[in-house]
Amino acid sequence: MQLIRKNRKMRLQRLLICTWIVEISMASLKQGEILTMSELPENATRDEQEERERQLKLHQEAQGSFQDFLEEHSKDLESETVFSMLKAHGRFDDFLFFASKKDNNEAIMLHYMNNRKYHQAISILMNVGDRAVKCSLMVKYGSIFMKQIPMETINILEKFFKNVDVEPLLPAFMTMQESNRSIAIDYIRELRIGTSSKMLNNLYAFFLAQSDDEASAQELSEFLSHQERLIRSNQPVHIDREFLLSICKYYNRVNARIQVYGIYQLYEEAVHLALKVGNLELAKEYANKPPDDKVKKKLWIEVAKKSLEDYTDRDKSIPKVLNESTVLTVGDLLPLVSPNMTLSTFKTELETSLNNYDFKINELKSEMKGFSKCSEDISGQFQETKNTVIPIAGEQCCEKCKAPLLGNERVFIFPCTHGFHRVFLCISCRTVWCIG
Repeated sequence: MQLIRKNRKMRLQRLLICTWIVEISMASLKQGEILTMSELPENATRDEQEERERQLKLHQEAQGSFQDFLEEHSKDLESETVFSMLKAHGRFDDFLFFASKKDNNEAIMLHYMNNRKYHQAISILMNVGDRAVKCSLMVKYGSIFMKQIPMETINILEKFFKNVDVEPLLPAFMTMQESNRSIAIDYIRELRIGTSSKMLNNLYAFFLAQSDDEASAQELSEFLSHQERLIRSNQPVHIDREFLLSICKYYNRVNARIQVYGIYQLYEEAVHLALKVGNLELAKEYANKPPDDKVKKKLWIEVAKKSLEDYTDRDKSIPKVLNESTVLTVGDLLPLVSPNMTLSTFKTELETSLNNYDFKINELKSEMKGFSKCSEDISGQFQETKNTVIPIAGEQCCEKCKAPLLGNERVFIFPCTHGFHRVFLCISCRTVWCIG
């Protein structure tokens, strides 16, 4: 065959000749198919039947020869060109045969996916030997598999893609139908362990917020509580505050939204939202969390206002509010009581408040006595210092100028009995300050 004798280095010539032969062969096979597919008349003679059988045999041989040619010269043919030609002629069996010879698993997968044969497509993916290629194909077509065969796709990810970087696959989870996302929650829950991926945590919270069942709401609450514990122990959290607030607001997850405010120490927003929806117990919980007593008192006053509004007899409810708060006093709640209220309503609380004030006054008195004693001690020490005498010899000289100390100039005598004239001591001090 002349094609065989062509020089291997003549790559372009071989490509053109092989492509031309493929086109001619497909045209010939098409004619053979037309002949073999035509029906014989009922009164066909024996010779006509034998001719039909001969044509069918020749067509089968031609088909075999065509695939042998594709296999033998697969390296001489340009894949995409031949793929297009085979598909244009409707020769899908030959297309799959040639793709397998070229190890083009992606082309085979696309063929099955275009024909909605997703199970066959993902089985081709699992047969790919190169792990890097397998991972890239899963990332590329994962969204299709997630949407069409979510259960099988998740199972394959759990078994064969444990150590793969899952972040590029996360957008594929968004293509899943909402009814199937509970499967994804179980998978993502396992992936979250020991990870610092903010995207993974956000997706996990999103699926939980989207779910309407009580178990998911509880799991979301536990997830947010864990994040709050991490912050309190000065550990980093890997979530996006604005994203969590948005999804909680969109899906009306009020308690979760309050928890997110608490995680980031936005206690005023948490208390306001809890009061807005009428959840007094949650409002009281978050009113107790601020470390600053002034902020805590401010929030508790707002809680007290809402709490008193909910009681028919608000005067009798004041003792209850005072007992629940550690920062409120009777004086803080007096503006909220009715003008006709009698003192006997919260006599016990008044007595407790007065006793606390009395205790604080006594503490202040004790502190003042302590300060007075300290002041007296300091005055005594100062007087002792004023009356302190340091004897020196008449011939003692200045440590700086060596002139006698005793004269008309002011001198400084230190407890160590070293003496200096004032002017030289000042000069020395200025020199030290300038150097420093």
